[in-house]
Amino acid sequence: MQAVVIGAGVIGLSCGIRLRQAGFDVEIWAREAPHRTTSSVAAAIWYPYNAFPRERVAAWGARTFSVLAALAADPAAGITMRQGLEIFPEPPGDPWWLEPGMPFRHARADELPEGYLGGYVLSLPVIEMPIYLAYLEARFRDLGGRVALRPLHSLDEALADAGSPASSRAPRPAQFTTNPASASASSRLWS
Repeated sequence: MQAVVIGAGVIGLSCGIRLRQAGFDVEIWAREAPHRTTSSVAAAIWYPYNAFPRERVAAWGARTFSVLAALAADPAAGITMRQGLEIFPEPPGDPWWLEPGMPFRHARADELPEGYLGGYVLSLPVIEMPIYLAYLEARFRDLGGRVALRPLHSLDEALADAGSPASSRAPRPAQFTTNPASASASSRLWS
């Protein structure tokens, strides 16, 4: 079975990987190479803030946390576990997304800045997006996925072309590499 994914940012590459792992023949169509997407300049930290429906997000968030925490062991992925402090003006309960085994505790009073009565001490995945995009791109290609630089003007265009044989689509093959040297300073957000 064939699949076309539109966009080569973190979501497009991640979808492409999962589809390849499920046995699909996948081609990503993108106007820009991964290192030129919004994903490459986005700050990235795992945290299911204000996401709904909570019962489903809790399960998705726990799975994502587990995957990102495991990837932190691979320097090529660009993920680091960082400890941080989230502060509140009033003492909070446990976060709704907390799962057993997550590195979490309530902050002690001596850890809180003046004027704050509660906080969480968390160890969370912080992702250097240019590095992570290169990692995802390599995984996708290693799985046999293809990327083509191909601007689309409508979903109708994509639907019409996706049903055509690959030879009649004639997208430009993309040969690009994400530039890890342009990595953001997001790892400095958490000490």
